[in-house]
Amino acid sequence: MPITLDDIEQLLPQLRTSAGLDWCAYECLANDPTYTKPDAEKQFILWEAEERERGTFEVQMIDGLKDDHPWLLAFFLPEPTQEGYLRVRFPFNSGDSELGSSLSPNLVDGTRVKIKTDAFWKMRRWSTASRSSLALVPNGDPQPQQDPKWENQRSPTANINQACVNQDEWTDPAPNNNRFYTIIGPDLGKFTSANGQQANGDNVASRLYSIKTGVSYVGSKFEAPAGKNRLEVNSSLAITRSTIIKRVEALRKPDENNFVDDTFRTQLELLTVTAPIVDSDDYDGFQVRDLSCMRDGEVYLPGLCVPYSEKVFSQSDDVQEDFAFWVTNFARPVGRAKAKLFLEYGLIHESANAQNFLLVFDQNKLTRLKSIILRDIGDTYWHNGYVEGTLGNQYPSIYQDNKGGILAAERRSRHYLLLHENSGGSYPPPHLVRIAAHSVITHGFDDALVKLRTWTEQQVLQLAQGLLDGYRDFFSTTLAKFHPQDPDFSYDSQGDMDVSADLVEEIGKKFSYPRGAYTRQEAEAFQKKYQGKELMLAASIRKQSTALLGAADDKAKMIQWLINAEEMALCSAFEVYLPMQQKPILPKVVG
Repeated sequence: MPITLDDIEQLLPQLRTSAGLDWCAYECLANDPTYTKPDAEKQFILWEAEERERGTFEVQMIDGLKDDHPWLLAFFLPEPTQEGYLRVRFPFNSGDSELGSSLSPNLVDGTRVKIKTDAFWKMRRWSTASRSSLALVPNGDPQPQQDPKWENQRSPTANINQACVNQDEWTDPAPNNNRFYTIIGPDLGKFTSANGQQANGDNVASRLYSIKTGVSYVGSKFEAPAGKNRLEVNSSLAITRSTIIKRVEALRKPDENNFVDDTFRTQLELLTVTAPIVDSDDYDGFQVRDLSCMRDGEVYLPGLCVPYSEKVFSQSDDVQEDFAFWVTNFARPVGRAKAKLFLEYGLIHESANAQNFLLVFDQNKLTRLKSIILRDIGDTYWHNGYVEGTLGNQYPSIYQDNKGGILAAERRSRHYLLLHENSGGSYPPPHLVRIAAHSVITHGFDDALVKLRTWTEQQVLQLAQGLLDGYRDFFSTTLAKFHPQDPDFSYDSQGDMDVSADLVEEIGKKFSYPRGAYTRQEAEAFQKKYQGKELMLAASIRKQSTALLGAADDKAKMIQWLINAEEMALCSAFEVYLPMQQKPILPKVVG
C-alpha cells in the first residue's frame, strides 16, 4: 500500500520526539504534513559542465570567498580548462526535482555548454522546510556516484493540488541512524566553522552549508507551477546584498562598553552559479548560503515551527501565557530585526513569511530568546532615498562610487529591486518603507496557532501587531538616541480618529503588501491625504481593531486588512522623516 499523508501525520510525533530539539528535525517535521520530509540523509547528484565560450556561466560570489571558504570554491568550481573555460559541478536534488524541470544534464543548453557524461559524484544532504538542503562540502574531491538514480518515486496524480508522496523516503523515514541529529546535530557549530568537522563515514573534514536549487516538489506538494523548479532571478541580488552587509559589518566597532549587538544576525549568501537553459533565454543553477551564524551551545527553532513547538520554550498550559510568550520571544523580535535590516543596511523585506526567521535560544535557557537569524536576504528592496541620503553619507566607501553607487550598479544589471522599480516578478515595488507584517502569519501559520495551540483570532491579530510594535519601537528608540529632537512614534500620545470597517478594508486591500498592486502615485496620494495624521491613523486602527475584528464575518480577511492598513499608516509616518535625512542616525564606524 502506498504511503499517504494520513500515514505521514501518524509518524510525525514519534519522529519529532526522538530527535529532541534538533534544528533539522524542526525544519523537516514541524509543519503541515503536506510539506513535511524525513530528516534522514539524502544525496545531491553532482554533474559537471564546461562552458564553450567565456562568460556562458554566470558566477557571482561574496567578497573574500576564496579566503574564507576555499573548500567551497574548489569543490564547485574546479580548475578551468587550459583554454580558460570555466568548469562547474552542479548539484541536482533527485529526491524533489525532475530532469526536464530543474537544471540538469537534460535541461542545460548543450550548444553553449559541454556536459561531462562519463562521471558523476554525490554529496551528502538533508532536507529543510524549503527548497534548500543542508549539505556537507568536503575538503577535497567529491565521492564518485555509480549509476546515479535521477528520478524519485512519487505517487502518480493527475491533479496538481493532490499530494505526491515520495514513497522511497517515507517508506523508511529513519534508516540506519543517519538522521541529521545523529550525524551533525551535537557538533553543529563545529561543522559550520571554518575548520569543519569529519563526519561519520567520511575520510576528510567537511563544512556544512545550505544549498538552494530548483525543485518540483516541496514535501508532497507539486510546486513547479509556482516557479519553485527554478532559482529565482533575485538569487543574483542576494550576493550583492550579502556583500554590502559584510562590508558594513567589517566597519563596525563595539560601543564604549565594548558591546556588540548579537540579537540580530543575517545568513549571508556566498555563491550563485547559473547556466543557460535549452531553447530559452532563462538561466537556472544553485546558490550556497553561509551557516557560520549558527554556533555550538544554541538551539534553533524556525519561525514557521512556532505553532508546532513543544513546551520546552513556552512552558505554560495557559493559552494567554503561551500567547504572551510568543509575542515577546517571536513577534516583537522579528519586527525589531526587520527595523534593523532597514536602518542598518537600507533593505526592505519583500516576501517574508515565518520561514525566513530562525529563532535562537541558549541551550541552557530555552525560555528566553537570544537572537534572530534573518534568512533569504535576496527577498529585499533597496530604499533609494534612505540609501542615498543617509547610508551614502554614513558609509561612502560602501554605498557610493564614481559610477553612481550601489543603486546605479543594480539598475544596470539584468535584475534589480529598487524602491519604485523592479525587473519583474510577482511582487510589485513597495514605493515606501514596508514591514510585510502580515506575511509572517500566512502559509497556514495562523490556522495552526488556532488549531494546535487553541489561540483565538484576536490573539493571532495581536501577534501580527506585535511585529509592528517591535519595528516601531526600534525605529523610534534609534532616532531618539541620536536625534532627541525627532518625533515621538508612540501610539499613546496620539489623538483619536474615526476608523470604520469600510475604511480599513479600503486601505488594507489597496495597500496589501507584498502582493499589492498599488502604484507610486497611489502611495503618494495616501501620504498627502493623511499628512501630519499618519500616526494618529495608525494608532486609531490599533485602538479599534478588537471591535472591528469581533464584528467581522470573515475574520481572516479582517486581520489582513487591519495589519496592512495600520502598517501603511505607520510606514507613511516613517517616510515623513526618512527622505530629509542627510546625516547618520546610527553610531559612527571605523574608517
